[in-house]
Amino acid sequence: MASLDDRSRSRSPERPVSPPPGPPPPPRRFRRGDRVVCQIGGKVGWAPGTINAVDELNPSDPTEVLPYVVKVDPPVGRLIIVPFDANAVCRAEICFGESVSGGEGMAVRCAPAREPKRP
Repeated sequence: MASLDDRSRSRSPERPVSPPPGPPPPPRRFRRGDRVVCQIGGKVGWAPGTINAVDELNPSDPTEVLPYVVKVDPPVGRLIIVPFDANAVCRAEICFGESVSGGEGMAVRCAPAREPKRP
């Protein structure tokens, strides 16, 4: 997933951006403010966050609609784009427990990283 610069999200009220031509995007699974976990790759893997925008125009390509923009929780703490609406990259945040197969491992992977103790 790519990072999205905060400056590209600000829009001038005088120049509204129109959606790209073509059919409307499909209905989305999440709404603004929903809690999710996203696959961001690297050492982090899955990270929790909050849906910040739905069906946002791509600032790099205004003909493309991005399903979601997610504000990832600290320590990552940045905006990311979700390139397509699928469980493989973004799913609802749920409480994982022993009753869910693999739940304990997912809970550990999504837990915030601890700061190293200073001597």
